[in-house]
Amino acid sequence: RRGLRFTRGGVQEITGLADSDYTTVFGLNDVGDAVGSSNTRTAVRAFRVTRAGAIGELPPLAGDTASIAFAVNKLGQAVGFSSGRGGEKAVLWAADNSVTALPGASGALASRALGINERGDAVGSMTTGFGLRAILWPRGRSVQDLGTLPGHTTSEAVAVNANGDTVGY
Repeated sequence: RRGLRFTRGGVQEITGLADSDYTTVFGLNDVGDAVGSSNTRTAVRAFRVTRAGAIGELPPLAGDTASIAFAVNKLGQAVGFSSGRGGEKAVLWAADNSVTALPGASGALASRALGINERGDAVGSMTTGFGLRAILWPRGRSVQDLGTLPGHTTSEAVAVNANGDTVGY
């Protein structure tokens, strides 16, 4: 699998990280930066690539072995997850590629961040003993469970706009 960028001028291959045999691009911002993941010799690793083609690894949390990035905003903040012995943890990468874990809700077994807006609000999901739940990590505030439809146990948020409106299932 090869990562691709589709433009009005055609199709451009995004090769991903060095020595990768499988690259997927998941997110693109309005300035042309893209994020995704590459299979390396040792693990799946997240990356960011600029419109000009400069590529850099988005590292996992200390002690973890894998990472995947799903979205990037115009400020260069990216979100995804880091994975290792402790499971999957939602993360935020700053524009300088430094990584921090997004705060978890009590009882979360796993979490993933799938979308980020220009304010830095992130959305995604957490797996709890009650199922998969849509989550909002508003910048500078406490994590919020976005709930489910009445009678349902599963939800997941995949994108958030500048107003804080979130979509998912």
